[in-house]
Amino acid sequence: MVDRVSDWVSETTATIGYGDIVLNGQTNQSQALFRDDLVAGDVYYSIVDGINREVGVGYFNGTNGITRGAQATMLNGAYTITVTPLQLSGTAVVSCTMSAQAMNDLTSGLATQTALLSALRVEFDAYVAAHP
Repeated sequence: MVDRVSDWVSETTATIGYGDIVLNGQTNQSQALFRDDLVAGDVYYSIVDGINREVGVGYFNGTNGITRGAQATMLNGAYTITVTPLQLSGTAVVSCTMSAQAMNDLTSGLATQTALLSALRVEFDAYVAAHP
């Protein structure tokens, strides 16, 4: 399970192609660096490269690299759920953000847990009523 997400973390990358991301530094002074807010481990990320986008879960190495794990891309306006990353141009911005898929998975899991707890409460109340 990914447990790493942070606010206002965004860096540039000069990475070209489909490979791992090398983070180059802040996009502006109001942004934090990945290494300032996060430790090594799985991390939610998004990439903006011109009009193209990618979201996924990657492995942040704790310093300046992310191994990509694409979940969805938008290439020339076409949205696709995919494990194939974008081909980066060398001028992209990488941010620490949850994707819609990650948020939906989280809320779905919470709804399942809530339903389970409600069912257990009904069983517990019935047991208590039957055994005064």
